[in-house]
Amino acid sequence: RDLMSSYNQQTAQEKREQDEAWNKEEHEEGEEFEFQPNVVDEAFEALAEDFRGRVRAWKDEIRKERQSNLESKQKLLSRLEELVKEEENIGKAFAEFNAIGEEWKTIGHVPRDNHKDVLDQYTKLKDDFFYHINIYKALQENDLRINEEAKRAIIDKARPAVEMESVREADTLIRECQKEWMDVGPTPRDNYKELADEFFGICREVLGKVKEHFDAIREVHDENLVLKESLVKRVAEISELEIVNHGTWTKKTKEILEAQKEWKSIGFARKEDNERVWQEFRTACDSFFDKKSAYYEERKGEQEGNKEEKE
Repeated sequence: RDLMSSYNQQTAQEKREQDEAWNKEEHEEGEEFEFQPNVVDEAFEALAEDFRGRVRAWKDEIRKERQSNLESKQKLLSRLEELVKEEENIGKAFAEFNAIGEEWKTIGHVPRDNHKDVLDQYTKLKDDFFYHINIYKALQENDLRINEEAKRAIIDKARPAVEMESVREADTLIRECQKEWMDVGPTPRDNYKELADEFFGICREVLGKVKEHFDAIREVHDENLVLKESLVKRVAEISELEIVNHGTWTKKTKEILEAQKEWKSIGFARKEDNERVWQEFRTACDSFFDKKSAYYEERKGEQEGNKEEKE
């Protein structure tokens, strides 16, 4: 993208230079300027299109890979569900459970829209595994209480995130706690739901604030983009004017400088838009000042000629 942007800027500069050179020459009435492309433009566009094609193919491969990963994980979920329902041999059940877990770790990302559902199903089935096929009986009460203490400690660790001023710090802490929670085994059945409700209630509250925060930032970015695009349009319209006297140049220069000052007072747009709209604004400003310089150079030449004739 940087290379293409730079190349397009150079092409725009070539157009301005050719246009300025053409305007300095005499032409027949009705004759219009025609840009002469650079000899390498066609080769560059071919390379750019080839790259864009590779990007499309790459994204398509990622999509196919994630869809394949989804299908693989769904098959593992089916195996785990059957294990929960039917297997009562503790040793055999644990072996199959561990095999499913190891295979799950080797599978990459799934499509974003399916990620939460797949993870929720996997988490629920793991919990069901411990509670529904007599494995819970084989776990010592001490282990369950240790897990309960560990989860209570995680809840205490997560609770301050609700009051944190820094949204990023709160988000990081909650996600860290979620990972720790997933790594802790089952707790006694009598308070399992109570602990889960308290922990995930904290998570929902914090992540809700995080979402609101970033939604607000995106809204401000969108508003800034509208303001910046309005300035681009205003400067471009001024740049396209045919100005033939000093007074108008002075007035329009002041307007351009005011637009530049206003630009600096506007915050960022979204990352994918920010550089593009800045390049458009800078190109429009450069075009104006290039035309202004050409006007005063021409005026200076006329004044020098008038001086020589009067002398």
